[in-house]
Amino acid sequence: MSSARQSDFLSGLPVTPVSTSHPLSPADRTRLIHSYITSSPKDGGLGVSQDSPDWDLVESIFSLQDKQFNEVWVRAWKPQNIMAIQLEKIRNQFGDSIAFYFAFLGSYTHFLAFPAIAGVIAYYFLPPYSPIYSILISIWSISFVEWWRVHERILSLRFGTRGSFRVEKRRAQYKPGMRWWVRELRIIASIPVILLFAGVLFAMLTGIFIFEAFVTQLYEGPGKQFIVRATYASYIWT
Repeated sequence: MSSARQSDFLSGLPVTPVSTSHPLSPADRTRLIHSYITSSPKDGGLGVSQDSPDWDLVESIFSLQDKQFNEVWVRAWKPQNIMAIQLEKIRNQFGDSIAFYFAFLGSYTHFLAFPAIAGVIAYYFLPPYSPIYSILISIWSISFVEWWRVHERILSLRFGTRGSFRVEKRRAQYKPGMRWWVRELRIIASIPVILLFAGVLFAMLTGIFIFEAFVTQLYEGPGKQFIVRATYASYIWT
Protein backbone atom coordinates (compact mmCIF):
# COMPACT_ATOMS: atom_id res chain seq x y z
CA MET A 1 0.00 0.00 0.00
CA SER A 2 2.95 2.29 0.49
CA SER A 3 3.69 2.15 -3.26
CA ALA A 4 0.22 3.52 -4.05
CA ARG A 5 0.61 6.38 -1.58
CA GLN A 6 4.08 7.04 -2.95
CA SER A 7 2.64 7.22 -6.48
CA ASP A 8 -0.01 9.69 -5.30
CA PHE A 9 2.65 11.82 -3.62
CA LEU A 10 4.93 11.83 -6.67
CA SER A 11 1.97 12.80 -8.89
CA GLY A 12 1.26 15.86 -6.77
CA LEU A 13 -1.81 14.55 -4.96
CA PRO A 14 -2.24 15.28 -1.24
CA VAL A 15 -1.48 12.32 0.99
CA THR A 16 -2.92 12.36 4.48
CA PRO A 17 -0.50 10.91 7.05
CA VAL A 18 -1.78 7.74 8.66
CA SER A 19 -2.03 8.18 12.41
CA THR A 20 -4.49 7.82 15.24
CA SER A 21 -5.65 11.43 14.77
CA HIS A 22 -5.95 11.09 10.97
CA PRO A 23 -7.07 7.52 10.24
CA LEU A 24 -7.74 6.35 6.73
CA SER A 25 -11.32 6.67 5.53
CA PRO A 26 -13.10 3.48 4.39
CA ALA A 27 -12.84 4.63 0.77
CA ASP A 28 -9.08 5.28 0.99
CA ARG A 29 -8.52 1.96 2.75
CA THR A 30 -10.47 0.09 0.07
CA ARG A 31 -8.68 1.93 -2.74
CA LEU A 32 -5.22 1.21 -1.33
CA ILE A 33 -6.00 -2.46 -0.72
CA HIS A 34 -7.46 -2.83 -4.22
CA SER A 35 -4.43 -1.10 -5.71
CA TYR A 36 -2.06 -3.36 -3.78
CA ILE A 37 -3.88 -6.51 -4.87
CA THR A 38 -4.31 -5.61 -8.56
CA SER A 39 -1.07 -3.73 -9.24
CA SER A 40 1.66 -5.57 -11.08
CA PRO A 41 4.65 -6.91 -9.11
CA LYS A 42 6.85 -4.30 -10.81
CA ASP A 43 4.72 -1.61 -9.17
CA GLY A 44 4.90 -3.30 -5.76
CA GLY A 45 1.57 -5.14 -5.93
CA LEU A 46 0.44 -8.75 -6.01
CA GLY A 47 -0.64 -8.72 -9.66
CA VAL A 48 -4.01 -10.41 -9.04
CA SER A 49 -6.27 -9.36 -11.91
CA GLN A 50 -8.92 -10.93 -14.12
CA ASP A 51 -6.99 -9.59 -17.13
CA SER A 52 -3.76 -11.30 -16.18
CA PRO A 53 -3.01 -14.66 -17.86
CA ASP A 54 -1.57 -15.91 -14.58
CA TRP A 55 -4.95 -15.49 -12.86
CA ASP A 56 -7.32 -16.91 -15.46
CA LEU A 57 -9.68 -18.29 -12.78
CA VAL A 58 -10.39 -14.81 -11.40
CA GLU A 59 -13.51 -13.35 -13.01
CA SER A 60 -13.76 -10.05 -11.14
CA ILE A 61 -12.62 -8.27 -7.99
CA PHE A 62 -15.22 -6.43 -5.92
CA SER A 63 -14.71 -4.72 -2.60
CA LEU A 64 -16.80 -5.70 0.41
CA GLN A 65 -19.69 -3.42 1.35
CA ASP A 66 -20.67 -2.00 4.72
CA LYS A 67 -24.24 -3.35 4.94
CA GLN A 68 -25.11 -1.29 8.01
CA PHE A 69 -24.04 1.96 6.36
CA ASN A 70 -25.86 1.06 3.13
CA GLU A 71 -29.11 0.34 4.98
CA VAL A 72 -28.98 3.62 6.89
CA TRP A 73 -28.06 5.52 3.73
CA VAL A 74 -30.87 4.02 1.65
CA ARG A 75 -33.43 4.72 4.37
CA ALA A 76 -32.29 8.35 4.47
CA TRP A 77 -33.37 8.83 0.84
CA LYS A 78 -36.79 10.37 1.35
CA PRO A 79 -38.67 12.81 -0.93
CA GLN A 80 -38.25 15.69 1.53
CA ASN A 81 -34.45 15.40 1.78
CA ILE A 82 -33.48 13.70 -1.47
CA MET A 83 -31.63 16.85 -2.58
CA ALA A 84 -29.66 17.12 0.68
CA ILE A 85 -26.58 15.23 -0.47
CA GLN A 86 -23.82 14.87 2.12
CA LEU A 87 -20.83 14.76 -0.18
CA GLU A 88 -18.24 14.32 2.55
CA LYS A 89 -19.99 11.27 3.98
CA ILE A 90 -20.39 9.74 0.50
CA ARG A 91 -16.77 10.52 -0.32
CA ASN A 92 -15.43 8.94 2.87
CA GLN A 93 -17.45 5.79 2.33
CA PHE A 94 -17.44 5.29 -1.47
CA GLY A 95 -14.61 7.44 -2.81
CA ASP A 96 -14.11 10.57 -4.86
CA SER A 97 -15.66 9.32 -8.12
CA ILE A 98 -18.98 8.45 -6.46
CA ALA A 99 -18.99 11.81 -4.66
CA PHE A 100 -18.43 13.57 -7.99
CA TYR A 101 -21.31 11.60 -9.49
CA PHE A 102 -23.76 12.61 -6.76
CA ALA A 103 -22.53 16.20 -6.90
CA PHE A 104 -23.26 16.28 -10.63
CA LEU A 105 -26.61 14.53 -10.12
CA GLY A 106 -27.72 17.06 -7.52
CA SER A 107 -26.56 20.06 -9.57
CA TYR A 108 -28.19 18.75 -12.74
CA THR A 109 -31.45 18.09 -10.91
CA HIS A 110 -31.52 21.67 -9.63
CA PHE A 111 -30.80 23.04 -13.09
CA LEU A 112 -33.62 20.97 -14.64
CA ALA A 113 -36.14 23.28 -12.97
CA PHE A 114 -35.65 25.85 -15.74
CA PRO A 115 -36.34 23.58 -18.76
CA ALA A 116 -39.26 22.01 -16.88
CA ILE A 117 -40.91 25.40 -16.36
CA ALA A 118 -39.99 26.55 -19.87
CA GLY A 119 -41.46 23.33 -21.31
CA VAL A 120 -44.81 23.91 -19.58
CA ILE A 121 -44.94 27.51 -20.81
CA ALA A 122 -43.97 26.48 -24.35
CA TYR A 123 -46.57 23.72 -24.37
CA TYR A 124 -49.43 26.07 -23.59
CA PHE A 125 -48.35 29.43 -25.07
CA LEU A 126 -45.81 28.80 -27.88
CA PRO A 127 -46.34 27.18 -31.29
CA PRO A 128 -44.72 23.86 -32.24
CA TYR A 129 -41.00 24.04 -33.08
CA SER A 130 -40.77 27.46 -31.46
CA PRO A 131 -37.38 29.11 -32.04
CA ILE A 132 -37.74 30.98 -28.74
CA TYR A 133 -37.91 27.72 -26.81
CA SER A 134 -34.97 26.28 -28.76
CA ILE A 135 -32.83 29.35 -28.10
CA LEU A 136 -33.65 29.31 -24.38
CA ILE A 137 -32.79 25.61 -24.05
CA SER A 138 -29.54 26.14 -25.99
CA ILE A 139 -28.52 28.98 -23.69
CA TRP A 140 -29.49 26.89 -20.64
CA SER A 141 -27.45 23.89 -21.77
CA ILE A 142 -24.35 25.99 -22.51
CA SER A 143 -24.70 27.78 -19.17
CA PHE A 144 -24.99 24.51 -17.26
CA VAL A 145 -21.96 22.96 -18.96
CA GLU A 146 -19.79 26.00 -18.26
CA TRP A 147 -21.05 26.28 -14.69
CA TRP A 148 -20.33 22.61 -14.04
CA ARG A 149 -16.79 22.95 -15.38
CA VAL A 150 -16.09 25.66 -12.83
CA HIS A 151 -17.87 23.76 -10.05
CA GLU A 152 -15.97 20.60 -10.95
CA ARG A 153 -12.64 22.41 -10.52
CA ILE A 154 -13.79 23.71 -7.14
CA LEU A 155 -14.75 20.19 -6.03
CA SER A 156 -11.45 18.74 -7.28
CA LEU A 157 -9.56 21.27 -5.16
CA ARG A 158 -11.82 20.54 -2.20
CA PHE A 159 -11.35 16.78 -2.55
CA GLY A 160 -7.65 17.06 -3.37
CA THR A 161 -8.02 15.24 -6.70
CA ARG A 162 -6.82 18.02 -8.98
CA GLY A 163 -4.39 16.43 -11.46
CA SER A 164 -5.29 12.84 -10.55
CA PHE A 165 -5.18 11.91 -14.24
CA ARG A 166 -1.38 11.96 -13.95
CA VAL A 167 -1.50 8.86 -11.73
CA GLU A 168 -0.93 5.96 -14.12
CA LYS A 169 -1.16 2.27 -13.42
CA ARG A 170 0.50 -0.45 -15.46
CA ARG A 171 -2.19 -2.67 -16.99
CA ALA A 172 -2.09 -6.45 -16.64
CA GLN A 173 -2.20 -6.79 -20.45
CA TYR A 174 0.75 -4.46 -20.90
CA LYS A 175 3.57 -5.94 -22.93
CA PRO A 176 6.85 -4.01 -23.01
CA GLY A 177 8.47 -3.40 -26.36
CA MET A 178 5.29 -2.82 -28.39
CA ARG A 179 6.03 -0.70 -31.44
CA TRP A 180 4.32 2.63 -31.76
CA TRP A 181 2.77 1.85 -35.16
CA VAL A 182 1.00 -1.21 -33.73
CA ARG A 183 -0.72 0.98 -31.17
CA GLU A 184 -1.70 3.52 -33.85
CA LEU A 185 -3.12 0.76 -36.06
CA ARG A 186 -5.33 -0.40 -33.21
CA ILE A 187 -6.67 3.12 -32.81
CA ILE A 188 -7.29 3.48 -36.55
CA ALA A 189 -9.10 0.11 -36.62
CA SER A 190 -11.71 1.47 -34.18
CA ILE A 191 -12.66 4.37 -36.49
CA PRO A 192 -14.99 2.32 -38.78
CA VAL A 193 -16.88 0.99 -35.75
CA ILE A 194 -17.32 4.51 -34.39
CA LEU A 195 -18.54 5.77 -37.76
CA LEU A 196 -20.95 2.83 -38.05
CA PHE A 197 -22.65 3.53 -34.73
CA ALA A 198 -22.65 7.28 -35.45
CA GLY A 199 -24.48 6.54 -38.71
CA VAL A 200 -27.00 4.33 -36.92
CA LEU A 201 -27.65 7.06 -34.34
CA PHE A 202 -28.03 9.69 -37.08
CA ALA A 203 -30.51 7.47 -38.98
CA MET A 204 -32.58 6.85 -35.84
CA LEU A 205 -32.77 10.54 -34.92
CA THR A 206 -33.63 11.50 -38.50
CA GLY A 207 -36.40 8.90 -38.59
CA ILE A 208 -37.83 10.18 -35.30
CA PHE A 209 -37.91 13.79 -36.55
CA ILE A 210 -39.47 12.77 -39.89
CA PHE A 211 -42.16 10.75 -38.11
CA GLU A 212 -42.84 13.64 -35.75
CA ALA A 213 -43.14 16.12 -38.63
CA PHE A 214 -45.47 13.74 -40.48
CA VAL A 215 -47.75 13.24 -37.50
CA THR A 216 -47.95 16.91 -36.52
CA GLN A 217 -48.12 18.50 -39.99
CA LEU A 218 -49.36 15.99 -42.60
CA TYR A 219 -51.46 13.40 -40.78
CA GLU A 220 -55.21 14.09 -40.96
CA GLY A 221 -56.59 10.75 -39.81
CA PRO A 222 -58.60 9.83 -36.73
CA GLY A 223 -57.20 10.76 -33.32
CA LYS A 224 -54.88 13.42 -34.73
CA GLN A 225 -55.51 15.78 -31.83
CA PHE A 226 -54.41 13.23 -29.23
CA ILE A 227 -51.45 12.00 -31.29
CA VAL A 228 -50.19 15.54 -31.87
CA ARG A 229 -50.49 16.40 -28.18
CA ALA A 230 -48.67 13.24 -27.12
CA THR A 231 -45.93 13.71 -29.71
CA TYR A 232 -45.43 17.37 -28.88
CA ALA A 233 -45.39 16.65 -25.14
CA SER A 234 -42.71 13.98 -25.59
CA TYR A 235 -40.73 16.41 -27.75
CA ILE A 236 -40.91 19.11 -25.06
CA TRP A 237 -39.87 16.87 -22.17
CA THR A 238 -37.07 15.09 -24.01
